Amino acid sequence: MFRAIYFDPDWNEWMEMRNLIRVFQAQEKNEVVQILDQAEKSASEGCYLAGFVSYEAASAFDIALKHSLRNDQPLAFFAAFDSVEPVSLIEDDNPIELETKIDGESYIESIGSIKTHLEEGDVYQVNLTSQLNGQKIQEPRNIFSRLIRAQPTRYGVLIENEDFSICSVSPELFFSLEGKKIKMQPMKGTRPRGRFYEEDKKNKIDLQTSEKDRAENLMILDMVRNDLGRICVPGSLKASRLFELHRLPTVWQQTSSVSGITDASLSEIFAALFPCASVTGAPKVKAMEIISRLEETPRGVYTGAVGYLKPGGSALFNVAIRTMFIDKKKRRTSYGIGSGIVWDSDPDEELAESLSKAAILNFSNPSFELFETMKFVPGEKIYLLEEHIARIKSSAEYFDRTFDEAGVRNFLASIDSEELLRIRLLIKENGETRIETVPIKLEQDKVRLKLSLTPINSRNIFLFHKTTNRKIYELAKQNIKMCDDVILFNEKDEITETTISNIFLEIEGDLVTPSVECGLLPGTFRAHMLAQEKATERVLSRESIKIAEKIYVGNSVRGLQEAILVD
Repeated sequence: MFRAIYFDPDWNEWMEMRNLIRVFQAQEKNEVVQILDQAEKSASEGCYLAGFVSYEAASAFDIALKHSLRNDQPLAFFAAFDSVEPVSLIEDDNPIELETKIDGESYIESIGSIKTHLEEGDVYQVNLTSQLNGQKIQEPRNIFSRLIRAQPTRYGVLIENEDFSICSVSPELFFSLEGKKIKMQPMKGTRPRGRFYEEDKKNKIDLQTSEKDRAENLMILDMVRNDLGRICVPGSLKASRLFELHRLPTVWQQTSSVSGITDASLSEIFAALFPCASVTGAPKVKAMEIISRLEETPRGVYTGAVGYLKPGGSALFNVAIRTMFIDKKKRRTSYGIGSGIVWDSDPDEELAESLSKAAILNFSNPSFELFETMKFVPGEKIYLLEEHIARIKSSAEYFDRTFDEAGVRNFLASIDSEELLRIRLLIKENGETRIETVPIKLEQDKVRLKLSLTPINSRNIFLFHKTTNRKIYELAKQNIKMCDDVILFNEKDEITETTISNIFLEIEGDLVTPSVECGLLPGTFRAHMLAQEKATERVLSRESIKIAEKIYVGNSVRGLQEAILVD
């Protein structure tokens, strides 16, 4: 059984290769160049090919490029097919079972060793990596689909046969070849996405203005440009889009681009460029020598290249980061993570950056709509309209969705009724907007509250945005009866909100509400109360409920309501 799926920019959709013709595989380094030549020849004969080149294949192109012990993954592999057809990726939200921890002490010790080489002037940067491993084998196509939802990319490739599967969702382009134009886009510089708009913007600006990250990016760009210069027509090299930021669901990434004109064959391109400088360090030969001594396991396909060739000679390969290798025979799964170490690298920050690249393994990105719930009062404006518009606009930007603000405002302005209305504004993934209205009656009874039985995870981004993905809240209410709502608390035992309202406590005569950082929706009514200085925010433990003189819940539809804690 063979399967190959890739994203085709010409069709702007996912394609699956059909009707296997032949397979090329290199187990020894003296076979690698021949395999690449055979793959290129097959493409010239009208075949579609998917394949990869492992990191340890580097010495096939240059004996000076050292690597650690080999594993039994092929050094190069290509499967040729006679046709392709569009394919839909399935929706899968099941967790990927990998141990997302690394030996921090050993990692920091390796950084110390690298810094000794940096101090002695042997290198300018070394890319240090580790492997995360798992024992449970899951359906590769499901894993690939889940990873693509967690991190959409135009460079993703799934390759599957009876022995192994490769699920690569790399956001980094190694090279693309269209006719004689070759383009590379090395990636260097990472920050985690924030949980909410303000935190996310801070992380973005931090990467955008980081002299350290820019210096690293420029150093790698210079290396890539030098590598390309070996195979490109003199004077054709051009750098562009320097220090460009890319927003992915779990991280911000920084890239720069360089392109040129080449007559080189596929094997000549790999000989000049492989492995990409962004995953080795500088200078490449010395950096790889250090890597071979410090890294305890072979990288395999990780930091190699995964890609495809099409009839006529066009090709695209990614730098195989964010890539999972599934060994079906040994029932073992591996996923590599790493970061570039320079002189002023902070070991703890580098460890955190490496682990941030594993975030997609546990990141749930189900289909959902953004929405706002507003109150229309006859003869008045929509209550807190500006706050609602600002919040959904921020969330739309966070999730990279189109928001037709002018159209929404025009429609809302046209609403007229003699009844009290609840208005729901919803935005789909494609930016499509719809607005629903329903008459409501507001009750003034005290709201009966109970504490949730289990904590929420304050890192869950869906706590900070109003969406139709309400799984967190549904689980909190699941086994709790005889109350109107449930008070949530986080892993630090700090209260956060209820399932439909923000919570306010009256303590020593002052009205206080939990801080956003604790993990909660920044409600529009809450924002209004803070802006009017009718409440202040701070961290509140579960014990705070016991000492509160009064408990209130509030949202923009029901306003401030007194509540009681019931057993």
